[in-house]
Amino acid sequence: MRFSLRLLPVVALPLLMSAPAHAQLQVVPQAGLLVQTLQGDPDHGDYKGDLGWQAGVDLRIGGRVYFQPGLHIGRQATIVQVQVPLLLDTFLVENDLVRTVLKAKALLGFNLVHKDGFKLRLNAGPTYDVLLSVDNSDDDIAWNRDDLSAGSFNLDVGAGLDIWFIALEGGVSVGLSKVLDDDGLNNAYDDPHNLTWYATAGVVIGRGGDR
Repeated sequence: MRFSLRLLPVVALPLLMSAPAHAQLQVVPQAGLLVQTLQGDPDHGDYKGDLGWQAGVDLRIGGRVYFQPGLHIGRQATIVQVQVPLLLDTFLVENDLVRTVLKAKALLGFNLVHKDGFKLRLNAGPTYDVLLSVDNSDDDIAWNRDDLSAGSFNLDVGAGLDIWFIALEGGVSVGLSKVLDDDGLNNAYDDPHNLTWYATAGVVIGRGGDR
C-alpha cells in the first residue's frame, strides 16, 4: 500500500500537538548534514554513502525525560555502483540515487546531565520518511519514483549537547522498510534498507522542565 501525502497530517499532527497545556515546551529549529548509504549486498555492485542535508523543527515536551516530535525535510544521496557485462568483459556504471524526503519523528529523550546552561542528551524512537521526489545525477542507472517505496519506517538513535541556547546533535537512522518497491529490483539489489548518519546544529527556544 503506497503512502499518500493526504495522510501526512494524520501522522504529523498528533506528534506535534499531543502535549498537554501545562507541559514544558521547547522549540528547536535546526539544520545539518547527513551521509546515507544502503544496507545490502547487491549482485555485482556496491553502495557508498554520499553527502546530503536536512533542516526542520523539533519540539521537546517535558523535563529531564521528554517527548521529541519533529518534522524535517531532507536531501538524501547514495552512490550505487553496478558491474555490467559487455562482450567478454564487464564495466562499472555508477549513479547517485538522490531523494527528497519529509521525515516525521516521534522520539523519547533523556538528559544524562540536566543543568542550567548545559545538558547531555540521549534520544531514540521511530521516524517515517515520506518520499517527495527522486533525481538522477546522470542516466547510467535510471531511477524513477515508481521504483522506490512511497515511505520508509526507521529507528533513530541519537545524542546531543545543549550549551546555553545552542543545540548540537548527532546520530544514526536505521531503515526498517525496503527502499525499493519492485520485487525484481529488490532481488537484484538485495532488499536494500536505508542507513543514515546525521549531525545538526540548532537553537533552543523556551525553557524545559526542571525534572
